[in-house]
Amino acid sequence: MLFRNILIKYYSPEDVGGAPPAAAEQQPGNEPPSGQQPTTPPVQPSTLDGGGEQPPASPQKFPDNWRDEFAGDDAKYRKQLERYASPAALAKAYRELQSKVSSGELKNNKLPDKPTDEELSTWRKENGVPEKADDYINDLPSGVVLGEDDKPRVKSFLDAMHAENAPKGLVQKAIEWNQKQIEEDAQQRYEANANLREQTEESLRAEWGGEYKRNINLVNGLIATLPDEARDAFANATTADGTAIFNNPDVVRWMVDMARKVNPVGTVVPGATNISAVDTEIESIEKVMRENRSAYNKDTKMQERYLQLLEAKERLQLLEEKERFSA
Repeated sequence: MLFRNILIKYYSPEDVGGAPPAAAEQQPGNEPPSGQQPTTPPVQPSTLDGGGEQPPASPQKFPDNWRDEFAGDDAKYRKQLERYASPAALAKAYRELQSKVSSGELKNNKLPDKPTDEELSTWRKENGVPEKADDYINDLPSGVVLGEDDKPRVKSFLDAMHAENAPKGLVQKAIEWNQKQIEEDAQQRYEANANLREQTEESLRAEWGGEYKRNINLVNGLIATLPDEARDAFANATTADGTAIFNNPDVVRWMVDMARKVNPVGTVVPGATNISAVDTEIESIEKVMRENRSAYNKDTKMQERYLQLLEAKERLQLLEEKERFSA
């Protein structure tokens, strides 16, 4: 009954205090059934229609410039306040910080400027700093091995870190990284020298042909004449970047030239340092020439060897004469 009365009032032929509304235009075929009035559903309220009158604004709890008010002239603190959306968020963060301090989760780790021995010992225990510098390398991570050559350098590093009260875990991480880096650098130098050795040998073999082995023996023979304490140092010398000097083909060529000048005998008798070795081999060939000339005449290699020995003997004699005149 109530719904019926509302409809009657809504579709009343005239408004209160006004004229009757104009008759709605009807399209043919859309007439309402006989005895019924046309109905139009009311428009439902929506947030998209603007809503009519706006409700009064809620009073603001904090002013828009609350960060400026809190920070004052402290620009750094003003920048920090940008992290918080409101004073309520700032208060919440402060409460959480106080809770951590109260529970012992956060501690004041600042060491006094002039601590007593007891204060220093206590602080170190609480912050993972060993009592002695050497204790840093106790229980090193697996795979970290310090060689004898490494120990003086590492000892200096440990002393410096202990003076700064560096935590043990941090120092061990640094040692681990350093040792691995040393190993990687050594491996890279080895691989680089292996490649250079192959390239140098290939280049010199192409240049010297069948005399490659003899020339290398000349260099080794010359190095063998050095004093014991200098021999290994010279043979294993490297440049600043770790390249072995004998992986440089120019160095090897120069050494061969020096060997021929310093020890002509070595050019034909590897390892020999005086003329007696040449004389011995010359005498052996000349004996074949006397006793079996036909065999000598057929052996071209023996003939070539005989000429090499004579040339080496001549060069050595000239060198001895030069030294005698220079004295």
